[in-house]
Amino acid sequence: GLIKGRESIMLSRGNVLDPYVLNEVFGSELLRYYLLREMVFGQDCNFSYDAIVQRWNSDLANDLGNLLSRTSAMILKYREGKVPSPGTATGDEEVRNLSARVIRDYRANFDDYSFSRALENIWELIARLNKYIVENEPWAIAEKPAESGRLDSVLFHSAEALRIVAVLLAAAMPRTAQQIWEQLGLDGQVRQIRLDRLEWSNVLAGKSLRPGSSLFPRLDRKVVMEKLDAALEAK
Repeated sequence: GLIKGRESIMLSRGNVLDPYVLNEVFGSELLRYYLLREMVFGQDCNFSYDAIVQRWNSDLANDLGNLLSRTSAMILKYREGKVPSPGTATGDEEVRNLSARVIRDYRANFDDYSFSRALENIWELIARLNKYIVENEPWAIAEKPAESGRLDSVLFHSAEALRIVAVLLAAAMPRTAQQIWEQLGLDGQVRQIRLDRLEWSNVLAGKSLRPGSSLFPRLDRKVVMEKLDAALEAK
């Protein structure tokens, strides 16, 4: 397992990593996410720089980042940046039911110290939302005025699911979760939302988005390794 001290993180194989160097290159948000996602609490885990880059590019840039950027872009383009009230679209009920189950499973896994499974729960919802958007093709129905209610529903459900994702992600990536929260047009601190009161709601309807820069620009492995070398040399 990991032994955390002031000067190093020691792996059970005897390899020593400097946490300050890792933090300088990757940042605490990515490191926290990677360790919680890769580790089974209390057991050994594999650690590699390539795996950290892969987690960022796959889970964060491709999955979550893509969901956030496409949802924001469509609400800005089709509804002038304001989250519409939901109509009816294919898969609405499934998304709502999955969100409720993910919240329950996430809480149960965290209570059981199964942090990796809890994060898997979040990504199950993210994956379903990306599929939900593709299935409904909002870019196509946007050209059909008669289907405006369907478009409204896709935009609303995508935004509301992101609100739930932000609350659940706050334990692992608090700054990232807060940025998502604020981009959705919400005020206050996401960490103040109680999990035992978290449920699907219409709170986002009518909210104006506050879009910002991309949260997850893709990492280039070569650039990352160069930064690691430079940071290690500086030590």
